[in-house]
Amino acid sequence: MRSRCSTSTPGDSNSRSSIARNSTIVRAFADTNIVIYAESDDGEKSRIARAIIESAPVISTQVVNEAIAALTSKFAFQRQEACDVANALMDLCDVIAVDQHTVREAIALALR
Repeated sequence: MRSRCSTSTPGDSNSRSSIARNSTIVRAFADTNIVIYAESDDGEKSRIARAIIESAPVISTQVVNEAIAALTSKFAFQRQEACDVANALMDLCDVIAVDQHTVREAIALALR
């Protein structure tokens, strides 16, 4: 299985280079739901999720772990398939560890 997270075809309007040429990129954080939609066949939601992933968002180590768990337990992915998705995700995105500092920053942002 090739991960949808890691694929884009030349000339695809959703590819990273096309997005960068046509708009201003704002760093965003992608949660596990974005990864799951990117791997599903849910029409417009999946297309948008793949575009978000291909734009190289920030993800956390928690997102990677949750994606593997959800893909294998709820979406019948084989462990190797889910790990392939996780590896593609980590290659495309900035991965940050969730630590005390990160949680405190998230709390501060939530209270604004």
